[in-house]
Amino acid sequence: TVADLQPAAGPGDTSPSNEFTVSATSGGPQLRVNDFFYRVPSPAVGDTFSLLRGVLQFRNGNSKLEPRGAADVQLPPRLAGLGPSGMFLSMGALEPTFPQALTVTLSSVQPADTVVTAQTSDPAVLDVGAGQVTVPAGQSSGLLLLRGVSPGTATVTATLGADSFTAPVRVLGSSDVPSTVTFSSSAVSAAPGGTATLTVQLDLPAPPGGTTVGLSSGPLGTVPAAVVVQERALTATVDFTAGAATGAETVTATLGSSTATATVDIQPSNIANHVVISELQTGGAGSGTTGDEFVELFNPTGADVAVGGWQLEYAAASTGAYNRVLCAFPAGTVLPARSFLLCASTGHPVAAGDAAPDFTWTTGLSQGSLGGGGGHVRLVTSAGGTVVDLLGWGTAIVPEGTATPAPGGGSSLERKAYGASTSASMASGGGDADSGNGTDTNDNAADFVVRSAPQPQNAASPAEP
Repeated sequence: TVADLQPAAGPGDTSPSNEFTVSATSGGPQLRVNDFFYRVPSPAVGDTFSLLRGVLQFRNGNSKLEPRGAADVQLPPRLAGLGPSGMFLSMGALEPTFPQALTVTLSSVQPADTVVTAQTSDPAVLDVGAGQVTVPAGQSSGLLLLRGVSPGTATVTATLGADSFTAPVRVLGSSDVPSTVTFSSSAVSAAPGGTATLTVQLDLPAPPGGTTVGLSSGPLGTVPAAVVVQERALTATVDFTAGAATGAETVTATLGSSTATATVDIQPSNIANHVVISELQTGGAGSGTTGDEFVELFNPTGADVAVGGWQLEYAAASTGAYNRVLCAFPAGTVLPARSFLLCASTGHPVAAGDAAPDFTWTTGLSQGSLGGGGGHVRLVTSAGGTVVDLLGWGTAIVPEGTATPAPGGGSSLERKAYGASTSASMASGGGDADSGNGTDTNDNAADFVVRSAPQPQNAASPAEP
């Protein structure tokens, strides 16, 4: 029986050692089980092995059993689950549920057949047949065969020893037909001339002959006039084909009086599908302006993004160690689609008509936090969390791809709208000035241009297509 999952490491060993101990009696002597040849998957305190063997070695001050493989380890059968939940059944034949078969799952493969009992909460609605399912030797799962008796919902309970799991099953009658359609995702993206796959979903499985869902799209792309959800299925996929133009297009699905819409964001293939660092200034022109710093964020996607709990962090060019938090976004902060957020030093001046910072450098950081000759700024989902975007400039040693040149005092680095965008096209009055900042090839030098006249934008600035 497993007694301890984290025994203290012996001399010369390191934690975690992935060892555990077993004992023949409660409170009795314990033997360590090591993972030198084979790691026993997910033991738990109290688990009792029906077979546990291997090579006995003395290592790191302890005697250790070394199982050589899965054949040296055998736990008694345990029931690990019953699912998926919420499946359907027709009346009449003894058969699996649909659109997926209700399945019992064991915690491990067993050398002999394992019988799991099955019960129904309402025999007038659902019959469990033989009242059991046999998981064959060498397998870890088995299908339940059930019979629908009358329309309604009943709960199936699977039991093995002390383990028990439940799942509701709905038995369909002749009048139970789909009436509502939705899209599994309300926003997808496609490149001009490319395709995006949408999934329509019904509230009930399609009856014999299938269910036809009507489809339509605006002028920026095309979809088939209809898609058929096949018998006993809940979903069907459809391809949206984008035209040459960029923008957001709406696809509509119709089933009787039910309609659903999804947005397809048509942008060049190198447009980011996440929030990006869109503009950065490391200092103003002239003396006394080192605190004139800001970092602008842009959401190039077609959906609002909750950024509460996210952080903007800074690392020096020479170390790449992120040890300064510039801005920590409070819970509830949302960056709308194709919109901006502006974080700035308290030394960033705001003239009449300029965009005021939405957030300022976190308390305790001095002005002049961003290295003018080089540095790194990254956006993360939390302290130590996933990196959403990263910009390295000048002498930065760990940028995305290649560091972009340092902007110089009074200038900024601005992310391109498109791969072919230039400093001139991104400047005020340029052809790409109001086209957002979505290009992301994961190479800072390729994705940014130097802007001689910075133009930070904030949450109140107009959204850009």
